Amino acid sequence: MRLLSPHSVLLRFLVFVGLPCLLQGAEPAAVLPPTAPTAKSSKPAGPNCRMAALLNGKLFKLVDGKYEPYAIDYNKVAYFAIYFSASWCHPCIQFTPRLLTFYTTYHAQHPNFEIILVHHTERSPAAMLQYLKSSSKKANVNATFPVMGFENTPPDKKDIKVHTTQAIPSLIILDGNENVLARSYDGNKYIGPDKPFQTLKDLLGIKEVAPLPPAAPTPTAPVAAGAKPVGAK
Repeated sequence: MRLLSPHSVLLRFLVFVGLPCLLQGAEPAAVLPPTAPTAKSSKPAGPNCRMAALLNGKLFKLVDGKYEPYAIDYNKVAYFAIYFSASWCHPCIQFTPRLLTFYTTYHAQHPNFEIILVHHTERSPAAMLQYLKSSSKKANVNATFPVMGFENTPPDKKDIKVHTTQAIPSLIILDGNENVLARSYDGNKYIGPDKPFQTLKDLLGIKEVAPLPPAAPTPTAPVAAGAKPVGAK
């Protein structure tokens, strides 16, 4: 009988109870400075921006179940939401469809932002592909936001993965020069993806309105046997 290591037991417990997932093999998170004030400018990053150097040639989209290369239009995009996620993380599985729904609903109207899924500790390319397909189905969409090509190389200063944090799901909002506008950490305390997600909405001027519940059907009086509807001859 195979015995699980203490690390494996802890990871499975965290996933089961829905707590933030610790990245497998990630280095201990450094103490992060307070989140920078939200930038007010929505000026496009431009093709020579820092983010272009980090992302060009590395992105794909899942469209109708197949990967297609994806190129960002840096003459339009001002904000970059980098989303660290993995198929083995239960909170990620819950949050990803929300992010997909937001992206597919608003990206055409607001082309000045991109959401990019980055994986650092995924089990395999097949696991990531299945994760994206499952998330798309839950969000009822036929395409995903951009995804960084599958790699398991250590992050360096020329890779967006340098922003990898120890807990996921993690969302970090950057401008074109890689300045941090919001993130899932307050200092070195994990606060989850909802606060930076709201910052992105604020930057874009998007106020989501909860859909109204469907109207209840108008009750009708029972028609006696043999009776004719009103107006019938």
